[in-house]
Amino acid sequence: MDVVFAPLSTGALDATLDVISNDPANPNEQVSLTGTGTQALLMVVPTSLDLGSVAVGSSNDGSIDLESVGAAPLAVLDLSTIGSAFSVVSAPATPFAIPGGGSETLTVRCAPATTGPKSGSLVVDSDADNGSPTIVSLSCNGTMAPLSVPLLTTFWSAILAMALAGVAAILPPRTGSR
Repeated sequence: MDVVFAPLSTGALDATLDVISNDPANPNEQVSLTGTGTQALLMVVPTSLDLGSVAVGSSNDGSIDLESVGAAPLAVLDLSTIGSAFSVVSAPATPFAIPGGGSETLTVRCAPATTGPKSGSLVVDSDADNGSPTIVSLSCNGTMAPLSVPLLTTFWSAILAMALAGVAAILPPRTGSR
């Protein structure tokens, strides 16, 4: 016979198993059972992440910590993002375990394809006793890529050179000394 311990609460728990038989010498036997109920609890830090202003064509990364604050190990079953500007770029392959009291750091990226505010979510699916999935709000603002200073300098240098060449062509040649 198998006995399964499936506590509904945390802490030390006791029980007695009564074994009843048709043995006249020992019709009843009692077996003491003990166990400790634990919980797998997930805490996410931060609960929202703003990755700031990010130029279109570039990216900005931020960190999110998943912490197992219960005594039991926590299983992270899946990680996903909602919103085309966001992705998880550094995390263990799912599923993975976080020991009780341990943590795992994820790296999330914003890489906007267009300008304007972007919002999305990180979705953490786990076996946490405090609910799953856990949602982390993500945001960033896509901005125009800055113009290259060397390109502007070259452009204005060319305009100035053409202007000076035109002025030199208009002025009469200088002769003698004044």
